[in-house]
Amino acid sequence: MKIIHNKLVRDYIPEIIRSDGKNLKTKTLPKENYIVGLEKVFVESATQLPKAKENKERIGEIVDLLEVLDAILNFYNIDRKEINLQKILKKKKKGSFSKRIYLEYEE
Repeated sequence: MKIIHNKLVRDYIPEIIRSDGKNLKTKTLPKENYIVGLEKVFVESATQLPKAKENKERIGEIVDLLEVLDAILNFYNIDRKEINLQKILKKKKKGSFSKRIYLEYEE
């Protein structure tokens, strides 16, 4: 039975599928399609996180999010140190999410 994936996957996934005795077809995405693929994987993992029922699943989705974020940073040549600095500055200016404030409306 053919399963259509049409998505960017981690580097070792083709070998894992082949080791199960299955045939597959892959291609290397051009740069402009690669970033689109990364963004789709990010959204997919972010969508799966709230559906996770236990911490093991949550950790798996968070790991995927971090991995794809690292790939996006690499794609745009953004240094993680710059991200961390901007995170600190934004936290000082606007706070974090630790107080669990839910804004209902403003007039």
